[in-house]
Amino acid sequence: MNIYEQLEEILAIDLTETVTFMNENVKLMNERNDFTDFTFAIEAERRLNETVAKLANIQMTREERRKYRPYKLTSVLQSYIDVAREMQFFRISNATNITHRAQKQAEDYKRMLLKVGRV
Repeated sequence: MNIYEQLEEILAIDLTETVTFMNENVKLMNERNDFTDFTFAIEAERRLNETVAKLANIQMTREERRKYRPYKLTSVLQSYIDVAREMQFFRISNATNITHRAQKQAEDYKRMLLKVGRV
């Protein structure tokens, strides 16, 4: 698997699955009107940390790092880790604000990855 495919997999599969997991749990909490159990956020943080480690293990040359900018994807992942941590401490408004920023970062990275992947 080439670098583009590995990065795309992290973005499209690993990150998407974890964000979906978080969103589904928040939706369940809203449906039950019970905002007391955020243990799912601990699992989400664990998954995101595994994804960061997976990204760190991708071997790239200096030129490939310039082209694919993995630090930007790391920043996206770190933002979602921050969301999970805020949820663990019941700081929902902070988590919501960070989520909006993380979504924009993820969309920007996806566009950039598609652009350089076509070259």
